[in-house]
Amino acid sequence: MTFDPRRAAYALVAAGISLDLPVPHYVQIGRDDDVSRATLLIQLDDDDRAGVDRWAAFLNLPHPALSLHPIHSGDRWWQPYEASAKHSDTGRTVWVKSHVTVSAPADEKAATR
Repeated sequence: MTFDPRRAAYALVAAGISLDLPVPHYVQIGRDDDVSRATLLIQLDDDDRAGVDRWAAFLNLPHPALSLHPIHSGDRWWQPYEASAKHSDTGRTVWVKSHVTVSAPADEKAATR
């Protein structure tokens, strides 16, 4: 049987859920014929830093951190809290992330007073 990275990605997520890790809000597995073919995204609910930490530990990923810069959307400021690395079970880069609420940047607060 030929190795199927998509099957391996689903198996990895199922294994995490069976160990009582938070059930992802969604899972995105890149297509084999696309630029994103080497990715697996495990997106958790908003503001779930603890869940990201637990998934990252399970997947042996680097310690999660905030990335990008604060983004204003709707009535809140948020940033991705994430970890990623190539995972040997899938042969793909695996990301686990949550969009977490953060404070508005100091210059934004001054501009809105």
